[in-house]
Amino acid sequence: MVSIKLYAFVLAPLLIAFLIPILAPAFAQEAGEFVNRKIEIWGLFYKFMTAAFIVGAVVTGVIVFIISHFNEKNVKKREVAR
Repeated sequence: MVSIKLYAFVLAPLLIAFLIPILAPAFAQEAGEFVNRKIEIWGLFYKFMTAAFIVGAVVTGVIVFIISHFNEKNVKKREVAR
């Protein structure tokens, strides 16, 4: 069985490698050019919220599909014996 430490050891560098290019413009300062961090952070916020809404829509669609697909059809109402 694989331990949680091994997962963390493998996934942490991947997460860092994914986040560095995304966050670099917010903290970059080139000679003579000013980067407005508020604008960059709001831009990231909108990107991540768009991704979150898409993931939420997909999950909701999958749940609705599973419920409708596995719904019991033609179930006869039976009186429960007491």
